[in-house]
Amino acid sequence: KIYPYARSAAQVLADYNSRGTVHGSSANLGTNSQDQGDFLTKGLRGYWKFDESSGNAFDSSGAGNTLTNNNTVSYDSGKYGNAPTFTGAGSKYFSGSATYSNIQTISFWVNPATSSTALIDTGGGSTPTSLNSNVLSAGFVGAVTYVNGLPGSTVSTSTWSHVVITFSSINPSALTVGFADSVLATNGTKIDEVRIYNRALSPAEISNLAAWAPIPVASY
Repeated sequence: KIYPYARSAAQVLADYNSRGTVHGSSANLGTNSQDQGDFLTKGLRGYWKFDESSGNAFDSSGAGNTLTNNNTVSYDSGKYGNAPTFTGAGSKYFSGSATYSNIQTISFWVNPATSSTALIDTGGGSTPTSLNSNVLSAGFVGAVTYVNGLPGSTVSTSTWSHVVITFSSINPSALTVGFADSVLATNGTKIDEVRIYNRALSPAEISNLAAWAPIPVASY
């Protein structure tokens, strides 16, 4: 199997345990069952993989809401594929203007360079998400935060963490990544795989989403 990203130790072990006979097979074609889960697409209203090498970030949800790359944020290796690396200066961040109706979940991977950084804003300043050792979700009503598939809010620096926040319905007209509450993400912080949903994901779905990974680009 050939993957477009570095597999974790747990994923390598899962690959090993799922191997076939000692004779193997010439090729395995098809899709990973995880990619067929309704939790990935049901209610999905925005999905930015950030796998570009430069320029704007395109929406893979089908809604067509491209995020503008302001002042040339650079891309580097991400959780999966590429991810933007923010500089903390020069007004470098991603932004999009669209009407996102009834949003109740936001999901993303973050690798923070420091313990305090801006992350994402889903409400033009009214609902910023930031980090101060713990994920802060100001402005949301009924917010529940999950880190790496479990309830909690603590995120470590210099490592990838999966963050999901569920909350009472909002109707944002703007979305920014790497900029929240008039503050830029700190130098070296990376954000990847941003998703928004018009429903509150269940704890089981959130756990599955944290464990999800792209299928291999080839399997022999």
